[in-house]
Amino acid sequence: ATLLDDTELRSLAALNSAIKRSVRDGDHDRAAELKQEFHRIINKAAGPSILHRILADMSRWTGPQVRGWPASAGQDHGPIVKALRDRDGARARTLIERHVQKAGQQVVAHLTENGLLE
Repeated sequence: ATLLDDTELRSLAALNSAIKRSVRDGDHDRAAELKQEFHRIINKAAGPSILHRILADMSRWTGPQVRGWPASAGQDHGPIVKALRDRDGARARTLIERHVQKAGQQVVAHLTENGLLE
């Protein structure tokens, strides 16, 4: 939580607002682009790891084509940004873990529904 500077934290908040606005306006492709940028800022601050590679691959499957994605896009990000702003690393980690688990469940459901996973 201490690796992000104030400019990056403001960018995350602005991106999350833009994601919600894009979803509300029905521009799901734009929301997906903004979501990628949101995640890029956090991942860059955390540094490279195998987990980032896995999440990057997974993120290709967590977009507008996934049932439930538009409704959930940006909803998890607000509390994460707040925890980061509060410099509460433990809380941010817990929220990010939940966010990744939820996205993973959405991906598995999507792949199963489309016959790509048994």
